[in-house]
Amino acid sequence: MSEPIIIHKPIWNGGKRYIGIADYRIHQSGNTVHFECDYKNAAGERIYPKPFAVPKWLVLRQAQHILKPSGTRLYLIPEEIFNDIKPTKTELAVKDSEEK
Repeated sequence: MSEPIIIHKPIWNGGKRYIGIADYRIHQSGNTVHFECDYKNAAGERIYPKPFAVPKWLVLRQAQHILKPSGTRLYLIPEEIFNDIKPTKTELAVKDSEEK
């Protein structure tokens, strides 16, 4: 697995949260896009404490936004998609070992 893409701040759009990932970063990853968001709330807690892994095909089907003036294309991944992704077997094994 490659290093996860670090997102510093989610996008708030009318109360709905998205994670925006640049197209060049998505195309550098394999079949799965690994990312995490290090944004913290007022209490200093990360709002998304775990990393996410979303299939590349699912990311590529999301809405896009072009940043001006750079022209960078962002894929906007809605919170309900990446929060609904089930943990992998490896993540579950790590969680089990930490709880023991």
